[in-house]
Amino acid sequence: MQLLFKFSYALLLAILPFIGWAQPHQPINFSTGHSGTGANIDVVYHRCYWRVNPDTAVSYIKGSVFTRFKTIANNVSSISFDLTDDLLVDSILYHKTNLPSTSFTHSGNILSIDLTITLSINKVDSIIIYYQGTPPGSGGAPGGYSIGTDATSGQNFIATLSESYEDKDWWPCKADMQDKIDSFDIFVDVPWTGADTFWVASNGRLIDSSIVNDSRIFHYQSNYPIASYLVCFAAARYNRYYRGTVNVGGIQVPVVYYLFRGKTTAQYNTILTAMDKIKAVVTAMGSKWGDYPFAKDKHGFYEGVVGAGGMEHQTFSAIATNALADISTLAHELAHQWFGDKVTFATWNDLWLAEGFAQYNEALAAELVPALGQNVNTKMARYKANSIALNMVSTRIPDNAINNSNQIWNSYYGSAVYNRGSMVVSMLRQMSGDTKFFQAMKNYLTATNIAYKTATSDSLKNHFNRVLGIDITPFFTDYLWGTGNPTYALGCVKMSGNKLAISVASQTQSSGSTVSYFRTPIVLRVQGSQTGQDTMITFFDWGNGNLSFAGNGIGKPISGNQLVYQFSFTPVTITFDPLSKTMVQGSVLLDVALRQFTVQKEGKTNVATIVFQGSDDNTTTKATIERSDDGIRFYQLGTLKVNNTSISFTDKHPINGLNYYRVVYNKEDGLTNYSSIVKVDNRLAGGFVVTQLNPKSQLQIQLTGEYTSKQEKISWQLHDNSGKLVLKTNPSDQLLITLDVAHLPPGTYSLSMLKEDKTIQSQMVFIR
Repeated sequence: MQLLFKFSYALLLAILPFIGWAQPHQPINFSTGHSGTGANIDVVYHRCYWRVNPDTAVSYIKGSVFTRFKTIANNVSSISFDLTDDLLVDSILYHKTNLPSTSFTHSGNILSIDLTITLSINKVDSIIIYYQGTPPGSGGAPGGYSIGTDATSGQNFIATLSESYEDKDWWPCKADMQDKIDSFDIFVDVPWTGADTFWVASNGRLIDSSIVNDSRIFHYQSNYPIASYLVCFAAARYNRYYRGTVNVGGIQVPVVYYLFRGKTTAQYNTILTAMDKIKAVVTAMGSKWGDYPFAKDKHGFYEGVVGAGGMEHQTFSAIATNALADISTLAHELAHQWFGDKVTFATWNDLWLAEGFAQYNEALAAELVPALGQNVNTKMARYKANSIALNMVSTRIPDNAINNSNQIWNSYYGSAVYNRGSMVVSMLRQMSGDTKFFQAMKNYLTATNIAYKTATSDSLKNHFNRVLGIDITPFFTDYLWGTGNPTYALGCVKMSGNKLAISVASQTQSSGSTVSYFRTPIVLRVQGSQTGQDTMITFFDWGNGNLSFAGNGIGKPISGNQLVYQFSFTPVTITFDPLSKTMVQGSVLLDVALRQFTVQKEGKTNVATIVFQGSDDNTTTKATIERSDDGIRFYQLGTLKVNNTSISFTDKHPINGLNYYRVVYNKEDGLTNYSSIVKVDNRLAGGFVVTQLNPKSQLQIQLTGEYTSKQEKISWQLHDNSGKLVLKTNPSDQLLITLDVAHLPPGTYSLSMLKEDKTIQSQMVFIR
């Protein structure tokens, strides 16, 4: 293979004596990574040297990785690292001597090395691996190392993105989140032509950028533990922006942005304004989760990522060009500095501990920092996650679905970890109440066995159990390992003194759910007849008629299937979780003078059945039935003739979608009463499921229900938040459709399914 540039080992050897050693490392117990490499060593420190050139026609890397390790087993005579077979190992230096080529093997993407000696347990030693080659991913194929071209400036850049198993694509490492690298030095050597051409972004602090002959060598350093998949660098002709500092616990943390050249002044100003808004989020999230975890390094964003809208590289998140000013993406990647970077999931099964919390923080950022503006809406962020999370696969990824990145990201799990994961976080907060929720989270993030290390779902659960004083294992079991969601019918009886008795009439599980009965929080909105008479209540259903008060911790289970609430006003309307804080759906019957109110589909109509109490109690004089298409704005549909028998009312022309109904009736004393709101789904049988593929530039649409057995011509339209049509397709009878959305900025869109140019179903989708 022809070498595209000169690599100076002499220059590297001249640098090495000036590099400090890692701090002392405390023994820990951990399992090995998915590939099983490094099972007998604890990686303490890496010193990496890479020579690259973004202007070459073929992506190529040449470098060396010095590894200091500590043995964690007796009689260690060989060690191993993850490294793609596409890269060539030139030599391995051990105890200042090149190992013979027969001392190492490189196959199956694993580099195995015979040390020529045997080491005892707790022995500190080191080794240097020299290698070169063309990483997988050249020519646009998936891989952890990519050369791209900025569409605006036409200039080239190199970017790395190693999540999930692509760290081995470009450097030899032990790919095991439970063995974090304690500290590191990174050197990146790029061509220097006598002008300020390339600049390098990487993790940690920039120590130096020295010019030697035709090279410029950038040196980054950090003493914070880091998982191998979070190690990164990018090389491009960057404009650098140093935007002051953020005060974190008395430390002034530098704020740095690297942006490609070639943009207009207006474009740069828009991007910088958006990124600067995140400085307030650093402080706000710090008040909830604990201080920003990497205060001695930096906080920043750099442009240049291939295959994603953003990537949470520790201390320096990579952002795609079309997402640079997207507040949700910026807040999401910032949140990863706590969730994923400071505390990393122990295995890819628990990826939701990073992505679920990061997505939830998109909504939390808007809640904590209203100045973020209209681009981030707390309720819409929750609604987006809720609508996608329902009926999904399990939140936690099973063992048979984490064998490679394609399994993880190009499947329903790739969406579940975000959406279902964020809804699990939302439910934890709702049932715990803010005080106990944030206390449990701070305890989790700062625990000595978790902070800057790794955690599992059980780690999180155990901290909530301690703070709540009750075991919520059933909740975790149902929503992390289970699939689907519950739908409830609740009974509410008005008692004297503005009391309300709530009971569970029934719970049904969505089709295909693996859970026989969900142990779950339930959220209700209770309103009176006057402005301001409005409150939210939460309770927990343990099953078998056992209920607990919740929302400020979780009380002990109460048997008898009834909870009694006291209000300062007379309840007239009860709405089931209108702010999408849970994955629970349902309806409530408020039993005042109305004994029964149901609505059923009959053919193309909806038929309501209304039964009032008997003649001794029935003093109603007027009743109407109302309908809404959103459950909020109702209008009169018809009048009802009140009598002592069952009343039937037929809606002959229901909305083609969701229909919400309620009964309004006045008693002789003039008080207006409202029934529960009943929802009827009049969407045509069948529908579709949407998945965003990786690289996140495509939407995959899978038809479901009756459409899988009919060869009907279906077309699709995508509208942005303003209602503008941004994409449409020609009619097709394909059951699996892929839409190219790479040109669209991240955000919320409406995807419509059309037959004969008539919309038959719509769904909100979020493009990252």
